[in-house]
Amino acid sequence: MTEPPIPLNIAVEDDLSEIVVRVILKKIERPYYIGTCLKRNGKSYLQKIADGINRSAHSTPCLMLIDMNNDDCPPVLKKNG
Repeated sequence: MTEPPIPLNIAVEDDLSEIVVRVILKKIERPYYIGTCLKRNGKSYLQKIADGINRSAHSTPCLMLIDMNNDDCPPVLKKNG
């Protein structure tokens, strides 16, 4: 019996990040269905909406990919933000 795909939203900075997420998901044995892809205005936009994404992930999981460059790790940014 084949398991149904897992619904998943993704939040990425740009086209390249979206491609990276989609390639990674194709390598996983369990199929995923990508519903919404939030992609605009880069990292600053994603940081502004991160709390909302986290709340919405209670109903549909969301994978967020952000290039942190030289920034602190996400837990430190959340604590300081």
